[in-house]
Amino acid sequence: MKRYGYIRESSELTISEQMTQLACYDCDFLWIDKGKKNSDKELKKLLSSCVEAAKKEKLMIVIANLTVFEKTLKQFLPIITYLKLNHIELVSLDEGINTEETMDVLTVVSAVQDMDEKVKSKLTKDALRLKKEEGISLGRPKIAEETIERIYHLYKQHYSLREISDLTEVSLGSVHKYIKNYRGSK
Repeated sequence: MKRYGYIRESSELTISEQMTQLACYDCDFLWIDKGKKNSDKELKKLLSSCVEAAKKEKLMIVIANLTVFEKTLKQFLPIITYLKLNHIELVSLDEGINTEETMDVLTVVSAVQDMDEKVKSKLTKDALRLKKEEGISLGRPKIAEETIERIYHLYKQHYSLREISDLTEVSLGSVHKYIKNYRGSK
């Protein structure tokens, strides 16, 4: 049986940590995706080489955990289907999954769902971090000090919160927040 290992640099574990885990399987070949975010260059090479190799002998792909694919559930299912159709075994060490031995569908679905949540969380965090690095402001836009003073002034003149919102072109929720702060400071 041939054993192929797959590692992704940007997953939860470092490359060396993943290599240490995969070492116990004595992989014949190792594919490592590194660098550019969402780069699947090596994964694509791995999957295409698997088809020919699987025709000659039994084949196993070994990964540290399912998050190395960095795929949502919707993106991950075609990979699993592809492996199954080509009789390629997948072993995920952290989740204890071996598609050749694991027949408990709930275990597989549960692990895949967990992977899906982790990947979505990681991709969101990465996107937010990149936006911050690019200097893009996140969250509600800041309101100019003059506008805040105008909100206070209109409130003192007994305008309703909705009228203040319309006149200052600030959301009703923000007007309410500033008035609440104003009341609290008195």
